[in-house]
Amino acid sequence: MNIEELCFLALWAEEEIKKRNIPQLYQALLQKLRQNVQPNQPKVPFEQERNQLITVLKEIETKLSLLNESQKDFFKKLGILELIGKKGADHIENILYKNVLDIATAANKINESLQTLNKGLQKLEQAKSAICEYVTIEPKLTDKVLIRVYFEHEASINNIVDLKEWSNIWYEICRGLSIANNEAPENIEVVGAARGSLIIELATSYMVAKILSKILLAILEVVEKILLLKHKLEEIRSLQLMNDTLQTLLKEFDKKSQEIIENETENILQELETSLNFEGGEVKNNLRMAIKRLIDFIKRGGKVDCSIPEDQIEEDIDDKKELKQELKERFQEIRSISKNIEMLEE
Repeated sequence: MNIEELCFLALWAEEEIKKRNIPQLYQALLQKLRQNVQPNQPKVPFEQERNQLITVLKEIETKLSLLNESQKDFFKKLGILELIGKKGADHIENILYKNVLDIATAANKINESLQTLNKGLQKLEQAKSAICEYVTIEPKLTDKVLIRVYFEHEASINNIVDLKEWSNIWYEICRGLSIANNEAPENIEVVGAARGSLIIELATSYMVAKILSKILLAILEVVEKILLLKHKLEEIRSLQLMNDTLQTLLKEFDKKSQEIIENETENILQELETSLNFEGGEVKNNLRMAIKRLIDFIKRGGKVDCSIPEDQIEEDIDDKKELKQELKERFQEIRSISKNIEMLEE
């Protein structure tokens, strides 16, 4: 995450967490719970405080879509991500009802959550005071979608040989996507990079991003189904219920998985050929190669995260408003499935 993204995150927290009084709502619930812990004191209801907190937490779920994966990961490290949005609402429900905790334990859990939230917000405020007022914001992308490519796990870039290999692969991916929309590959710009696991930021047109998101969604849905099936087979094996047929299926699983992915590649191609109105030839061959390269990148642990820059989302007068909304929803779906895949792979 770069400095500009950190500053946006600090401003987001100010607007969506502090101004909505979320820490105060946690505090109000905590006070009511503590009243019920006092000996020889009448019990007091806390449903109103609980409902107010959960309502506000759920309200900011849609606002989380303004954050990219790096920003969400930073929130997670601060301990904030689990305390806001739908996750935060579920967290409160689990403490108060689902885990059947006594009131004293529940109060302690809420207090721990409040302390974590306040510490995280304090660190963001310190970063904002120390850095953000001195940061010069770069000009925003105009009419472009931001694509963040994460080179992780077996798709890591550790040396110059890896760099050459993945540069060639991503050239083929971008070339196939661009040609499918009758654009030149150089229209996809490199606009940033970050360290850690190496991240490359690309900027592309909405139509190329639409093609990419369709391909990503189809690939990830298939990968998720394959992993779910694999988990079920592993569960059967762990219960020692394997018969000869299931044992053979497990042994051939990787081969069958590859066949499924190859079939899905052809399905994606046929769908895009129809929607984009191109007929075979060079366009189809380049797009097939792009899809295969993208599948390999994802299988080896790489990630692709797409987002529409914040300053473009809220534009009222915009002939691409419907397309932006479609892309925004699809990007969210891609992130959701990607998270499910990460959990299945753990």
